[in-house]
Amino acid sequence: MKDIFERKLLPSLQVFSTEDRCEKIFGIIPDESARAEIRRRWQNSGRSSCSELDINLVLWEQLKYTLQSGSCKAQGLHRYIEEIVLSFTNPRLDMMASRQMDYLLMTPFCVHPITARVCVPIDPVHCDEFDPRTVPTLAKLLRELKLRDMDEEWEDYDFFSTSHGKYLSFFRSSFLEPLLKSCKEEMENAFTYALQEMSNSQPTPLDLFFFHLFWFREDYEARS
Repeated sequence: MKDIFERKLLPSLQVFSTEDRCEKIFGIIPDESARAEIRRRWQNSGRSSCSELDINLVLWEQLKYTLQSGSCKAQGLHRYIEEIVLSFTNPRLDMMASRQMDYLLMTPFCVHPITARVCVPIDPVHCDEFDPRTVPTLAKLLRELKLRDMDEEWEDYDFFSTSHGKYLSFFRSSFLEPLLKSCKEEMENAFTYALQEMSNSQPTPLDLFFFHLFWFREDYEARS
């Protein structure tokens, strides 16, 4: 994120172009002595000698240098560099969703309480093509499922054939399957390490437990 901020957002947003914008940056840094030192460096830099494109990078580098050196570094103030970067790079599709970590809109496939639209995962590669007005609503999905009878099973319905299907498929291929693969590789690495430890020393009951667990899983997958 820092690289994107410095290459694209600094010049395009003109982060330090006005006094008001600079004051917003200072609002993130809690230490008064650090703010005073940054102001002193900025005054000595001479805004008039730099172009508008260069001044943002010059002031940013001076801010970073101040927070990463001397007493500021000792106080741990360098972490506010990341806070500043995040304040400009954190997506704000919804104000409350950005401010509240437990907000429901951050949960895939939940339903918006007002619009009844379903929260869906999107492909970041094609995010420009995404239109939030076209996502399925709860009523639409119920119509597509034909309001199943209470005595019928959910398995009787093919959810992937509904308007929700492409989002389910993307969620499976981009998140669930890579997660499963990663977990499997982690278990295999742990199993290999446990075998090495067992060959070098007397196996513990826990080592034997994981050995049999992994063997059972491999045998089950081979049979199924």
